[in-house]
Amino acid sequence: MIRFLFAILLGFLCAPCAFSGDTKSDPCFKHMPVGCSLIASKEVNRERTAAIGKKLGGSIATITAHTLNIHGKRVEVIFIDARTEGDGARLYKSLAELRRNPAFCLRKGKRVIEFPGTNAALATKASYELGFVKKPRRILYRLEAEIVPVAKADYMALTKVLNLVLSAANGVGDEKTLREIERAIEPFEFAKSLYLREPILDGNRQGFTFDPEPIAVDGPDETGCTLFTFEELPTRHEIPYVAVTARIAVDDGGLTRTGRDDLEPLLAPTDFWPVDDPTIAALAKTIIGRATSTESKVDALLEWLTPNRNIKYGGPVVGSRWGVRKALDQKYGRCWDFCDIFITLCRASGVPCRQINGWLYGMSGHVWAEVLLPGKGWRQVDPSGGGLLDCGIYHIPYFTSEDGEMPVLLLSLPKVEIVETD
Repeated sequence: MIRFLFAILLGFLCAPCAFSGDTKSDPCFKHMPVGCSLIASKEVNRERTAAIGKKLGGSIATITAHTLNIHGKRVEVIFIDARTEGDGARLYKSLAELRRNPAFCLRKGKRVIEFPGTNAALATKASYELGFVKKPRRILYRLEAEIVPVAKADYMALTKVLNLVLSAANGVGDEKTLREIERAIEPFEFAKSLYLREPILDGNRQGFTFDPEPIAVDGPDETGCTLFTFEELPTRHEIPYVAVTARIAVDDGGLTRTGRDDLEPLLAPTDFWPVDDPTIAALAKTIIGRATSTESKVDALLEWLTPNRNIKYGGPVVGSRWGVRKALDQKYGRCWDFCDIFITLCRASGVPCRQINGWLYGMSGHVWAEVLLPGKGWRQVDPSGGGLLDCGIYHIPYFTSEDGEMPVLLLSLPKVEIVETD
């Protein structure tokens, strides 16, 4: 049952009798972008529509409720179609007064668009993708997170540690949770430095502030990363961390220009990317076929990684990093697994490639890749979607690795907000 948040606020309970049944798909859903789809649509019956209009102070022709899939997230959107633009303005004003964030409520002529039960980031993203708001070319984000400097990690436990710490903060589990945290961090070795991505976009470097402040700053180096070193760090559950605030600019091209010409480290095998494995080299050769250019090789590898074609997206461990050989054998994995496979196959095909860790706006933590295009620069690509989802304004990068060693451990869910758009 689709739930009306605004109806609850107004004292209307959303009972089955509120709907008159399924309705035809709205024209705005006919040409949806990649990664977006309509799941269901229902129309509110006349009696309930009239009652809501009376309560909100405007005459309503129809109310339709739609359930969508936006890049893997379920989103509910309600269209309130007023009889006149004046009614639409009054309805919007009434609803906007109930909303602290304007992303939840929009107006386009006689139509008022409501996102019940959806966080601001996902509502904003849906508004861009569905064309309710013009999608910006460039976004400057502000990101706040508590990041743990790590020298050695159990990659399969990174998400588990975060979830346990969040549970402990919410008072869930108490002593049992604390013991689980102690066991989970046993394989970890903590450090006193963070190696953060700091490329230049449109002539501006990314900006970081820290609490506590670093005692030394080294970089950015040829990889576009800077090393921040700290002295004494606060701890939580005996885990040291740094409170980081970052201003990160991204654009719709996903391209970072570079004069990088040292390609050897970008093609070499590592502990995480077994490029020299004969089986993997043979697989890469089979996939790329007669492709000779960097772009055509990348396209072929991404197509092979289309989710659920050769490798199923999912598995029993959220945030998994099984390792390339195991992920290929078991034929399933998540974003880090897809990215590790992609980078290994790229390097085995002669394509310089490296890894990025960051945040997918409106979603969660994410891992994707960069390939070095001759004469152009670093092009971000997302292997998890087989390249169907372009890397652009939603991919927020803050870690880069050229050898696969990138133990990203957070003690809080990042707070991400849009500072400005172009």
